[in-house]
Amino acid sequence: LLYFRIKLKIVNPNEVNVEEKWLCQEFRWQEKHFSKTERDFYGDINNCTTDIAKIYNEKVVNVVDENEENMLFFTYVDRDGYVSDKELACPKPSYLQKWINTKSNPTEENEEDKPHYFDYLESLTNAIKNIRPKIDVTKMYLMADFGCYVDDIWIRNEQVLCILQYDKTSKVLSVYPDFTTDTPYVMHIQDEVVTRVYYFVEKPSEIDGEQDDELFNKETEVIDLILEKKHSLRQQLVGDKFAMPPKSKLYVYVFFEILNGKCFDQSDLWVQYSVDLPEFWASQDCLRGVTQQCHAVNSEGLMHFGHTFDFVLEYDLQSLQDHEIPKTPYIYLEVVSKTVWNCYRREGFAYKNLPISRPGCYTYNLSCCKFNNGSFFGGIKRYFVGDSKCVDIRWIGLPQEYDHSVINKYGVETIPTGELTIRMNVVHQSHAFLDEPHEENQRRKSLYEKLNSSGLIKSVNQVLLNFKKARKDLIEVRKKL
Repeated sequence: LLYFRIKLKIVNPNEVNVEEKWLCQEFRWQEKHFSKTERDFYGDINNCTTDIAKIYNEKVVNVVDENEENMLFFTYVDRDGYVSDKELACPKPSYLQKWINTKSNPTEENEEDKPHYFDYLESLTNAIKNIRPKIDVTKMYLMADFGCYVDDIWIRNEQVLCILQYDKTSKVLSVYPDFTTDTPYVMHIQDEVVTRVYYFVEKPSEIDGEQDDELFNKETEVIDLILEKKHSLRQQLVGDKFAMPPKSKLYVYVFFEILNGKCFDQSDLWVQYSVDLPEFWASQDCLRGVTQQCHAVNSEGLMHFGHTFDFVLEYDLQSLQDHEIPKTPYIYLEVVSKTVWNCYRREGFAYKNLPISRPGCYTYNLSCCKFNNGSFFGGIKRYFVGDSKCVDIRWIGLPQEYDHSVINKYGVETIPTGELTIRMNVVHQSHAFLDEPHEENQRRKSLYEKLNSSGLIKSVNQVLLNFKKARKDLIEVRKKL
């Protein structure tokens, strides 16, 4: 049986320095509690003409005198046929009820999709298909009567505290308002003075001493079985045979997306990209590509590229013995336009170092620029013929082959153009992370901190070579002795 409990407190603003106490009443599912008005009505056998009224008469006559405070609470069960004023005022079904109706009648259309006119033939067809009633629910109302006596006449003031509804088809129990334990619900009772009522609706598991140990153990077993089933299904989908990198390698998975561009001079553009790898970095994937051509959609010249690609970078961990901090790969982006005369023009360049030091999701807004032609004739040539081929796009950033401490770009004039928005998801994979504890502070460490704290920076081959060398030296020492 399901149990529910109402805990209620009445606060009268005119009563000062009076300690209000909480009134508690427990209810079982479809358990009938009588209000003061019902006791007076069903207490007279002359008022009882139906079978249910006679049953209520026996209960009222044989009931033991209850506490006057608990007579505040009563219930309306399903066979009473009671409908609250809120339900009459708001006949529109709730979101949960719509979902239940959709599940029980998959062919039923949504209200928004239904035509606004009445089709008699369609209505007759639906009535033939859906022979059973749509709604098969059992209701129960937890009520309170805040009435008062006026010249020895009880004037009732019934208020709904909670509505319980069980759908037999979908096996869903709806509770409105929902269970609460932290913040009480507040109700204002209009009378000579406005009285505030605070109350809690508590669910069965929170009723002290009412929980059966055997039922609790069975419920725990069922939950464990459900979790085990979910885990096995996830294991089947994901699997456990992942391709591991060599012990002397670090794999960096980069999932790249060129989201959009805006504020360029031309309206039909595409983006060419390439990834430049420094020393000790390698990749088996293609590190260059091009997006589709995109057309601007508004006054800002916004273009949604939505171009995705991914690649895997490999880093040699043995190089950390000589270089404590690895050099960072760069990605270079080139925005190109094409006119009706098949003239190709470079509308902007941008570059960004890949955030390989820490896994995660990154979004950047890159400002683009283009090189100034420097003369009037250069501008005319660019307009009619297009741009000449750029020798090396990497000179807009820092070329990896440039070993000097200072790079001279004196005399290069650039013009700011538009903006590109990119997004990157970075994932690390290495044997060096296996021995790391799975704590939150360890996850926040950068790549360099993890590699420096790991004992697997050296490869297994390097360890074996050192061992063989030490063993050889030991044998030579023994021979001399």
